[in-house]
Amino acid sequence: MVPANAAKWRGYAVSAFAIGTTIVHLYAPVYGLWASLRPVSVALFTILGVLLFPLRLPGGQVGQLAARAIDAALIAAAAVVGYYAGSDYNELQLHSGDLSTTDIVLGIALAATVLELTRRTLGFGMVGLAIAALCYAVFGQHMPMVIAHKGADLPTLVDYIFILPEGVYGLPVGVAATYVIIFVLFGSLLDACGAGRYFIEFAKTLLGRTAGGPAKMAVVSSAFMGSISGSAVANVVTTGTFTIPLMVRSGMTPRAAAAVEACASTGGLILPPVMGAAAFVMGDMLGIGYSNVAIAAAIPGLLYYLALFVVIHYESKRDGLSGIVGEAIVPIGRLVRESWWMFLPILVLFLAIMQQMSAMRSAGTALLSLIVLVVVVQGPRRGLRAMVEALDNCARAVVPVMMACACAGIVIGVILLTGIGLRFTSIVLSLAGDSKFLALFFTMIITLILGMGLPATASYITAVTLAVPVLKTLGVPPLASHMFVLYYAALSAITPPVALAAFAACGVARTRYSGWGGQEVRLGISGYVIPFFFCYGTPLLIIGSEPGAILQAAVTATLGVFSVGVAVAGFFHTRLSPLQRLPLLAGGLMLVDPHWLTDTAGLALILVVLGPRVLRGVQQRRLRAGADA
Repeated sequence: MVPANAAKWRGYAVSAFAIGTTIVHLYAPVYGLWASLRPVSVALFTILGVLLFPLRLPGGQVGQLAARAIDAALIAAAAVVGYYAGSDYNELQLHSGDLSTTDIVLGIALAATVLELTRRTLGFGMVGLAIAALCYAVFGQHMPMVIAHKGADLPTLVDYIFILPEGVYGLPVGVAATYVIIFVLFGSLLDACGAGRYFIEFAKTLLGRTAGGPAKMAVVSSAFMGSISGSAVANVVTTGTFTIPLMVRSGMTPRAAAAVEACASTGGLILPPVMGAAAFVMGDMLGIGYSNVAIAAAIPGLLYYLALFVVIHYESKRDGLSGIVGEAIVPIGRLVRESWWMFLPILVLFLAIMQQMSAMRSAGTALLSLIVLVVVVQGPRRGLRAMVEALDNCARAVVPVMMACACAGIVIGVILLTGIGLRFTSIVLSLAGDSKFLALFFTMIITLILGMGLPATASYITAVTLAVPVLKTLGVPPLASHMFVLYYAALSAITPPVALAAFAACGVARTRYSGWGGQEVRLGISGYVIPFFFCYGTPLLIIGSEPGAILQAAVTATLGVFSVGVAVAGFFHTRLSPLQRLPLLAGGLMLVDPHWLTDTAGLALILVVLGPRVLRGVQQRRLRAGADA
């Protein structure tokens, strides 16, 4: 009885700390406490991470006592470093180049706590990358000539990681401590009110009875949830719990159902209005604000889901998959009556972003409108319970994001210290020669490799430091360059051999992920093509382009991804042979470059294959209509 009571009270204490952490981060920006927020934020989320992910050691009671001692040491170290750096962070930066022994000891303590908590929350992927970066910084003189440098001593390394504002306390941590907190709180409150269930019910009502209805339902519901949660894995384990069993019952194999859910959940990271934490980092890096990033991401994000929808639709037609059978479908009128108020804050957020309000103001306005509606519709008691739950869940959800951003700061500090970014640019350009396509292709591969086993935010932050200089040299505008990296950072969640979203989806589907994600890659193949569209045709990103150019780019890109999707499915009214699928694939890819010659050739290839089938379909419908008359 005592252990049970102790566990219960420990849970209450952790929840209280989590709620307090969220409140601190809402309080600090309002009162202008920006300077000290980053160190304090890392300290608070490190402590919360220790409480949520306590160390487990073998050895019975002795191992348990040792684990508790280590956890206590980590909490103490985080508190001391947070107080030291947060009490006057501006003063701390004046130490740069002349570090005291205290600075060095606390810098080492900071790196150790960040690495350990990153390991606990995200696994070894990000930690391995950071340790490799530290080894490279220290032993650079022993590396191959093409990447060798003179090596860094301990004070210099601590300076770049702890003192300078590009290290652990860099821009990514600042973004996580401000924008990410309030947007995650908005999503957490929506979830606490039951919005996730209604998203799924709406998708079931609209698409459940169509061919491949459960898979289409997964696409729509995951698009809604993913654009608010900003996490592919979190999206998989929430919506996937409902959608994957429905897909299996409709005739899909568990592995195919997992692939659909993984691809659908991954797209939420690149679809406004919320996207993921990386989008907020991008806005600050570019100095254009999150609103412009969300506007720029709108067409590419919709293209991703259109392409996924096309593949699922025609594969379902090809395989004769039915819609939902034996499941109750809630009438649309009832859903609207019960949940109309949940969509109003999302509309408020969307309109605020379109008005190009700041990210904090947009999210704050939407959050306040949601709080008012919760209290009015669900009553003060249930509203208060939902808000407390949201404050608790918000801090818990941000722990991995904060650890990823802090650990990425170690990698960024090493990149700046060693100058490897400039060397990387020269290596890629020398391999690509004069080919822009090859340079983009190599950059894509590197971004996907850096994203293996990492959440999208960490993958983006680490890759952007290396990849953007390459794209800048090619003449790709900054916004398109960053969006290019963001896309592949997100798609790393479904790219083998380490595909986090695919692993999570296979776990929900109770099937095995072999490490070769052929089904995820096939379903999401158009997603791998879309970044090339907006690197060649920047009007797709809307910002700074004329309406006519935006419309032309959107139309050709839509035709391109549709053609690629049909080629992947191998079906359009009837099965397509390989000789028909190849011209479709080539035609879709030719529409990447918005030049009149490539557009004309691509459209011609698509029309040659699909045109006769469209005409036959029209004639058959007319004949059926005449027979019925």
